[in-house]
Amino acid sequence: LADGVEQAAPFFTTPELNDAARAQLELEGARAALGALAEALEPLAAADLGADQAQALLGEAAAAAGVKKGVIMKSLRAALLGSLQGPDLLATWLLLHRSGDDLPRIARCL
Repeated sequence: LADGVEQAAPFFTTPELNDAARAQLELEGARAALGALAEALEPLAAADLGADQAQALLGEAAAAAGVKKGVIMKSLRAALLGSLQGPDLLATWLLLHRSGDDLPRIARCL
């Protein structure tokens, strides 16, 4: 039960970035990839985002920044959850997108 409360917290409050998340965002290309992702997400802010579309956006952002997909995925996790660990990234992102909380969390990390 304690794990459930801890893992649900990022859906109710914007978590602070822990040391590992901050270090991830300092990696070469991490912020550029998040910026490319944010730019691609802006026109979709009011739209539903599906898993396939989300995966495609991650690939496009990684390519735009010249980084491997793992860099954008870890950086997105850091931005959304404030940590490099937590619940499933894609499911978390899709839920936060529906509530409009994904873009502000990404933007704070740019």
